[in-house]
Amino acid sequence: MVYDSINLTYHGDFKGPGKEFKVSLSRGINKSEVVCVGSFNSTQLPFEDNNCSVSPTASHVTFYLWGLNENNTDIYFFQKEVMYPPPYTNEWDNGIIVHVKEPAWSIPEKKVNVHFSLSLLITLCGFIVYSFIITTAFIYIVRKGKRTKIQQSEYINVVTRRPKPPKSFASYAGTPANFNSR
Repeated sequence: MVYDSINLTYHGDFKGPGKEFKVSLSRGINKSEVVCVGSFNSTQLPFEDNNCSVSPTASHVTFYLWGLNENNTDIYFFQKEVMYPPPYTNEWDNGIIVHVKEPAWSIPEKKVNVHFSLSLLITLCGFIVYSFIITTAFIYIVRKGKRTKIQQSEYINVVTRRPKPPKSFASYAGTPANFNSR
């Protein structure tokens, strides 16, 4: 977990025409682990290394370190080397102790609920199977409908059918033939 970032500034003479400097920041009692290193000349442009940015000026050099955790607590040493013009010179400072603490506002780590994840996975798989079945049924119905559908260009002879009248057709409102009126 990343906790902190720091700025370490070292004052000195970093000017002069044609001079080339090499600066480095090492850690440990024996100065065995180099944290950040870089070279610059009179242009004095900032440069970056792994989790480190160096900003040189004519009067000082500032190291910006980020992504530090409790394991980075150690003694840090600054080294300045004049690479050009000769003679080569090498200067070390007395060191500074950097103590990185866990912040009070640390974000609690999220715990994954296996039961919730499993139920979510089962629900998702059920939804996918359900969607597949519905899609397959829809495609089947559409294709079946296309097979039985009559095309507009297809001619069908449609003749209306009327029922044949019975052979003996009696009149509906008929009266008997021998009807006598009184």
